[in-house]
Amino acid sequence: MSSSQYEVTETALAGVGGGAPVLDRWDVLTHKYRFTADAKLGFLGKLFSGSGKSVRAGVTQEAKQYRLDQTDDGRVVETGVAVRLAVATTSFDAQTELSVPNLAAAAQLGLAETRIGIYVMGFRGPIGDIMPAPADLNVENFGSFMDAFEAIQKRVFSIESVPLLSPTVLGYQDTSEDATGTFTTEAAFEVSDQTDREKEIDLSEDAHLDPDDDARLSFPEYETEALRPWRVAESLLQLRDQVNKQAPNRSKKSDGSIGDAAHATRASDHNPWVVDGSHGVVTAIDITHDPDNGFDAEKLAKALQSTQDPRLKYIIWNRRILSSTKKPWKWRNYSGSNPHTKHIHISVHSEKSKYDGTGAWTI
Repeated sequence: MSSSQYEVTETALAGVGGGAPVLDRWDVLTHKYRFTADAKLGFLGKLFSGSGKSVRAGVTQEAKQYRLDQTDDGRVVETGVAVRLAVATTSFDAQTELSVPNLAAAAQLGLAETRIGIYVMGFRGPIGDIMPAPADLNVENFGSFMDAFEAIQKRVFSIESVPLLSPTVLGYQDTSEDATGTFTTEAAFEVSDQTDREKEIDLSEDAHLDPDDDARLSFPEYETEALRPWRVAESLLQLRDQVNKQAPNRSKKSDGSIGDAAHATRASDHNPWVVDGSHGVVTAIDITHDPDNGFDAEKLAKALQSTQDPRLKYIIWNRRILSSTKKPWKWRNYSGSNPHTKHIHISVHSEKSKYDGTGAWTI
């Protein structure tokens, strides 16, 4: 959803329900759960309803537009509209990253029984034509569920669907000592104290994206990309090689190319979303700031700003962003959750002549 679409939707929603408070917040989140014993699991548990089997791990991804309300007893409640994808499994290796692609792979190998389903709250419009029924998850159907998840978001959060929104309770504030103000999805999770809730990942907060771009907040087609062979853009390999030659003993602790589970569920240049033949291409890298051993990210940032290489899309460094297209070559504030003080992020353009241009960088 672009920023302009969101502004129109927000304005239109001011009239929903006869002048009800506007749905002024938008989040894209992933929740991860591991269960050490039987628990009441809301729609995660319903994926195995009637089977007599116990859920041992689960992942949900949700896109939601909402407001915060306060009840008479002081409880803070999320009220709004949400599209949620849920995956639950009967078994999962505790040492493995809990993610939808990994759950699909484990199911394909017969290591666990895994179910997937999509749920919509706060919307009374027609979605039956694009809503798949809950099913056993495998690599074959996993891409079609992600396609459906994106299509449903586009319909529910479109301008045309504003009259069909019927905001409902989405969650309530978690008041446990270590909750730090997070919210529990009430309709989805009625978890017991025998549940290990892993850290919530906010997918809209820091996508390494230019805040002035019309970045989509839905989950992209990352699942099929995550399974596709991938490589790093040749121009970025050239830049990294030059840095390594200048600082052969530098730390690589914060170096990175392809994204982790959090990056994989959002539009990010750390995902191999550019397709070149049979491979996806990652068009961003991170290089660790290590001035004691010869690599100063501040100096690289200044050099890239000065030379204005046409391959460069943008860089993020030390709470600032510099783009070649948005307010070109001028530093702006960057408010993502990662301040980028330990590494510099460099993205290149998606045209092959630029991302695979192997000429030397002037640094």
